[in-house]
Amino acid sequence: MSGLQLPEAAATGGMLDAARALAVTQTTTYRWSLADDLAGYARAGIGGIGLYRPKLEELEEDLAIDAIRSSGLTVTSLSWVGGFTGSDGRKQDEALYDAGEAVRLAAAVGAGTVAVCSGGSGQHIGRHARRLLNDALLPLCDMAAELDVRIALHPFASAGRPRSVITTIDETIEAIGAADRSNLGFVFDIAEFGAETKLVERVRDVASLVHVVRLSDRRLLTDRRRHFVDRSTPVAAVVNAFLDTGYDGPFEFDLWSDDDCSAADYEEVLADCRFRFESFGVPSEIVL
Repeated sequence: MSGLQLPEAAATGGMLDAARALAVTQTTTYRWSLADDLAGYARAGIGGIGLYRPKLEELEEDLAIDAIRSSGLTVTSLSWVGGFTGSDGRKQDEALYDAGEAVRLAAAVGAGTVAVCSGGSGQHIGRHARRLLNDALLPLCDMAAELDVRIALHPFASAGRPRSVITTIDETIEAIGAADRSNLGFVFDIAEFGAETKLVERVRDVASLVHVVRLSDRRLLTDRRRHFVDRSTPVAAVVNAFLDTGYDGPFEFDLWSDDDCSAADYEEVLADCRFRFESFGVPSEIVL
């Protein structure tokens, strides 16, 4: 990775020129290939893509980078790095090396943000696990800053999703404050914060720390075509609360449930994502 040629945008700070992009993560179209994602998102009028690291391994690294750069899509994020607490069996230096490689890849494809899943507590008490996380975030953020890449903590509270020692908005803010790095923020994932009280009201207080807003909630996926309906979480209210604060980052649809969704369904899923986003009342000029 050290020999990667970085795009000019990385040097000029222009990676996020397509602000407020409507994006879809590659986990949403899980059964598609990287090539299918790049072509399918563009056909659907989706301007941004949230990259999922395992899908990039389908091609040789240079070929994947070239395909992404030439796709015309804005890369809104790269997920995930982490495991810094050792809960997945890796030593912290191994996890940091892997994270560094991901940051270099993010810079190469013009991704403005790398999402971090901290790892679970494992055999550590919560306080020690959070200290391990902080010890890893400091060098990672410093390295990422040199490449004009931001780091975003991605809290996870839901069963069946990655393990995380950070699960709430307050814990996330505390971790960001402890690291004290200007390029460190977080992923505001509606699926993970849905149980928080006064979620819409909290947006005003945290928006300046949010790098990516993820519109994902398993409870909102009600049929085999994964139509996104506003039922258990005030999705439209959250989106517009962010816009009211002046938030100019991406909104990513991240629909995880794929067990009975075939590859043929994804065209309709993407069309529905765009329709739902526009139905939230988002000004049309910021929908790519």
